[in-house]
Amino acid sequence: MRKELRLVRFLLKLIVSVGLLAVLIWHTDLVALQIALSHISWRDMLAAVLILVALTPLLAWRWCGIANAVGVPLTRRSALVIVLIGTFFNQVLPSAIGGDMVRVWLVRSARVSLTKGLSSILLDRIVALFGMVLIVAVGFPWLIDIVRHPALKTVAMVTVIAGFGGTISLLLLDKIPFPRALRARLHIDKPLRLAADARAVLLSPRVAGPALLASVMIHLMVSVAVWILARGIGLSVALQVFVLLLPVVLLASLLPISIAGWGVREGAMIACLALVGVDAASAFAVSALFGLTYVIAGLPGGLAWILAGRTIHTSAPPSA
Repeated sequence: MRKELRLVRFLLKLIVSVGLLAVLIWHTDLVALQIALSHISWRDMLAAVLILVALTPLLAWRWCGIANAVGVPLTRRSALVIVLIGTFFNQVLPSAIGGDMVRVWLVRSARVSLTKGLSSILLDRIVALFGMVLIVAVGFPWLIDIVRHPALKTVAMVTVIAGFGGTISLLLLDKIPFPRALRARLHIDKPLRLAADARAVLLSPRVAGPALLASVMIHLMVSVAVWILARGIGLSVALQVFVLLLPVVLLASLLPISIAGWGVREGAMIACLALVGVDAASAFAVSALFGLTYVIAGLPGGLAWILAGRTIHTSAPPSA
């Protein structure tokens, strides 16, 4: 039954991705798209791939600090290998967060408790998202100056408010006086422990500072990679446009409704770049090239999976 359900979910996501791509291509000037793609050089592609590959040590460093703060005895080497593998599976599994599930499984196979392993990865994602919210909040005046669109101000404000509000709610989640009977019936005791772990990470300057710094650096590097691809097809869009608008594209691609974000990412990219006067064909080309470079950048994780996927170890005995 579970296999059938997974198959149905996969097929639905495949339909969404193929359907969205088909609709976007149908409404795109194919001649303009072909011309845009023909301008890209292998040097631009290589530069973007190398930048995305270079993210891995930063991703691993951030996660390792968070994991250690919540009691997961993860070494930097193990974190690097697991993040490499997770990046690979983000591209080959039918979900933009499929690699996170593989990371949970690998940490669990290293004899770390499922609750703690899952908590460390969820908080790693939350810190990454909060880093993007901070960028939007700090860059809001520049964003409004660059994109003079009334709806954008509302979207940006809602994103910032939701980001800060959600973070505060998470920190106080286990302080809500749920009735004991309700807690037992809904089995929420373990999920509520995430709040304590969140406080250990987000309220500790020693942990939160480096983690948020890494998140900002990672986002800036991704923005540079996309900017290089945009310049490669002849667009003259400023780097700060991608820095400030890319969070919307990345957040949309994380929605678990498509295959590795394909289709959703392209639609979001077209919508965002249209705000600065970029035509649909060029925006589609940038997004497709970004997706392709991300797939290529994830290939080393496949090799890591073959060589070390079954020999991941932590630095200490099993956690409780």
